[in-house]
Amino acid sequence: MSTISTSDSKLWAAYMDKLHSSPGLVQIKRGQDLKYKLDLHNLSVHQAYLKCEEFVGAHVRCGTQYVTIITGRSGQINDEFVQWCRNWPGVRKIEPLDGSMENAGSWMLVLRKPQSR
Repeated sequence: MSTISTSDSKLWAAYMDKLHSSPGLVQIKRGQDLKYKLDLHNLSVHQAYLKCEEFVGAHVRCGTQYVTIITGRSGQINDEFVQWCRNWPGVRKIEPLDGSMENAGSWMLVLRKPQSR
């Protein structure tokens, strides 16, 4: 598992600060469970699908309300991502974090509560 550099960490923090205050984007309360992130860069479509399915399933079972998934703005993963989410029963809603549904590269998924047995 790789770690994020200090400069990348600062860049991410600046991005998240901007995200919290950008008009027209999903309004996110500071600290709102966005600590759960999955970055799909450098994965094949098949690997990305499996990682994403595992990540979402695990967070649905844990009762996490929101997760962030980064697909990048181009490529087949981004082209297929919304459809994957629509097929997973644990995803209640999908919202683009950095653009419209057609050109986003990062997404917030609102997850369903785990089913009690």
